[in-house]
Amino acid sequence: MDLASASVFLDFDGTMTVVDTGVHLLERLSDDSSWRAVDELYGAGAIGSRECLAREWQLLPNDERLLREADRDLARGLSVADVCRKFGIAANTYYRWRHEHDPDKADDARRVRQLETEVERLKRLVAELMLDRQMLQEVAKKKW
Repeated sequence: MDLASASVFLDFDGTMTVVDTGVHLLERLSDDSSWRAVDELYGAGAIGSRECLAREWQLLPNDERLLREADRDLARGLSVADVCRKFGIAANTYYRWRHEHDPDKADDARRVRQLETEVERLKRLVAELMLDRQMLQEVAKKKW
């Protein structure tokens, strides 16, 4: 290998690689090749590296959209293993996404907020009743 013409890239965690991991991910995961136009803008100096990366990563599919598509495939009768193979992810990645984006969690959080509000209302009510009781006890002590 001719070291004078070798290219080395730094991976996300600082690991040195001989391939650009970002390009590899974009080629593998992007729905289309529109990221190449963004890359060309960066190459021409029209945009900076931060904007280039932000635009390119926005083109990648997000977990929620993939989960909706995976749910449709599962409803059609595909197995989890088949769906994972289709998206090129491990089964435990699918289950982690499923856990992170569980719609029941949103309902649970909403219910917890409602219960917390109700507890605060009841605490104020109990405090008012205790004050009323204390006032009545003081009046009763005076023996009019």
